[in-house]
Amino acid sequence: MFTRKSLLTSLVGLSLTAGSAFAAQAPQVSSVLPGTENATAAGFINVRRIMDLFGAEIEAQPQFQQYLQYVEQGAPDVRTDINEVGVVADMESESGEAGIAVLGSIKGEALLKFLASQGLPFTESAYRGVNFYGVQDEKTSIELGFADEKTTVLSVVEGAGEQTFHKLIVDTLKGEIASLDAVRGLQLPENYLGSVSIKMTERLRALAAANELSMPLAASELITASVAASDAKDLNLEIGIRMGTAEDANGLQQILSMYLNAFGQQAGNAQPILEQILITVNDRTVLVTLDLPGDLFGGKAAVAD
Repeated sequence: MFTRKSLLTSLVGLSLTAGSAFAAQAPQVSSVLPGTENATAAGFINVRRIMDLFGAEIEAQPQFQQYLQYVEQGAPDVRTDINEVGVVADMESESGEAGIAVLGSIKGEALLKFLASQGLPFTESAYRGVNFYGVQDEKTSIELGFADEKTTVLSVVEGAGEQTFHKLIVDTLKGEIASLDAVRGLQLPENYLGSVSIKMTERLRALAAANELSMPLAASELITASVAASDAKDLNLEIGIRMGTAEDANGLQQILSMYLNAFGQQAGNAQPILEQILITVNDRTVLVTLDLPGDLFGGKAAVAD
């Protein structure tokens, strides 16, 4: 039996767990999330791709077998119900509010019955034609809604604070708010596994400026990072750092190259990997890329115990 706390944690965790049986298609979740000022951090998980490549290893874990017991009771099945997950968060907010969009085919009626069966009462509300169901425990509040047959929307906040991201996602779906990918120029690789995008606020710039190693990032505007995998499980890691000017970008490239050379001299067995790192500049953006062969990991991903 779920406790209230464990169920709320699991609801959010479902959006961060791998699994899907969807056919391959271009990433879409970044076009669902709002590109508003309070969306300072964003993360994306391509659960379809992860399960296609590493599903056998994931399903073999004892935790996954335990999770399947909840699926039988009506919880979403991440092997078939979830395609992509996107998360936006307001890092400047004391409440730590986050908004989540899950693309797939979650069965809303079954999920609500499951919540009720676990003794979790929920309140009902509506926003622009979308019904939302509020669930709360002593630490977390969640608003859960089903925007259409392919999009599940959640917002999460600590305590009982006001929530807005679920409404902003609905507004984005209706085309009345510019999406995150449009505002930031994001283009997720078709074969990506996961990606993050951080807007450098004044607070983050000040933190960067206070440390000698991170000081060059104090002039940055946006930092993105992604991991992609080929069908052969070769990995591509890419970090993009958008600076205020092209001059700043060229300066950062030189600094990062200097750091890389210094670390490489002391890297020992890791030196061959560091030698594969490329640091280039495209206008105002510094790109750091690294390709790793799949056999470096024995042809399969390591799965945490």
